[in-house]
Amino acid sequence: MKRYVKVTAQNIDEHLDKYFVLVCSIRNSRIKAKKLAIMEALCCLYPLKGVFIVNGPLGDVKGLISFFVLKKYKDRLPSYLKNLGYCNKFYILDFDNPNDESICDIHSKNPLVWKKRKFSVRPLYEQSQKVYSEQSPHNRHFRIIGSDNVVRDVYGYRGDGSEKGRRALPVEDARCLVNLALPSKVKTMIDPFAGAGGIVYQAKYINENIEVFSIDIDKSLEPGLVSYGSNHYVGNSAEINLDTHIFDALVTEVPFSLDALDDICNTLINFDKHLSQHGRVVIMLSKEQLDAVKNCIDKLNWHIIMSYLVNRKGTSVVILVCVKSYELFNRVKPIMEVINYIY
Repeated sequence: MKRYVKVTAQNIDEHLDKYFVLVCSIRNSRIKAKKLAIMEALCCLYPLKGVFIVNGPLGDVKGLISFFVLKKYKDRLPSYLKNLGYCNKFYILDFDNPNDESICDIHSKNPLVWKKRKFSVRPLYEQSQKVYSEQSPHNRHFRIIGSDNVVRDVYGYRGDGSEKGRRALPVEDARCLVNLALPSKVKTMIDPFAGAGGIVYQAKYINENIEVFSIDIDKSLEPGLVSYGSNHYVGNSAEINLDTHIFDALVTEVPFSLDALDDICNTLINFDKHLSQHGRVVIMLSKEQLDAVKNCIDKLNWHIIMSYLVNRKGTSVVILVCVKSYELFNRVKPIMEVINYIY
């Protein structure tokens, strides 16, 4: 089944018979990362067979993307939409009551008409700001071992302040990284640079049934990562031996320092044997690290699905997704070509 469609005035009715139109609003902090928002939503909605609408409605309104979702899945949608990182408000287009007043914060300068069909707009779901705030790194509960070997409860742990110890991954990025790994399909996931556990936390929030593993060289982080539900190892991920463990996904934010490049590349090499044949690798790294990491991935014969730049409060970072399987790469290639062509 294709996960994208171009709608015309001739075929719109056959689509509206089966589907409703879901419009997703990208949160302001990531409004320029439209390609990533589309891919994240498609991955998140994978169990509901969501279809990206290439030429969707409300094209004059900034930060909106739209999808077809089967009508029978409408009641299940909120349980998936709460997990998205880059989108936080969601609407449904009502083609049955086009003359009703649209009660929402979407304001189009154009008439509400799409492919000659009038519609009104209805709010469907909005993510909880309270949940977002509680999950933010400056508020989230964590546990660390102090220099006196006593475990302490802390809030807002953001790392040790060193170049290799910056560990404050925003909620939207942590969720996006996990979603890009297809959390509805993977059974095992590992973060080899776990830090204060933003990815671990979101993986268990998005799908509590995923068996999550983590590694970090800093022993003080172990109690916090375990409390988030991770099977945690203390050690250097470039050298650690995990015996016969096989993982469906590797998801991580690496240390952004150029001094960490050897550790990053050696970690990917080390985990090649631990990734399943259809394993996914999702990495957030600095723009300056990208070429070296790509060279490493080429040598491993992995296939890059996407590599997109994100501006994170003035810091240019890249989210890179790759797979071991050429068959899987080929399956995803058409949708990536469509997104890259449009945007």
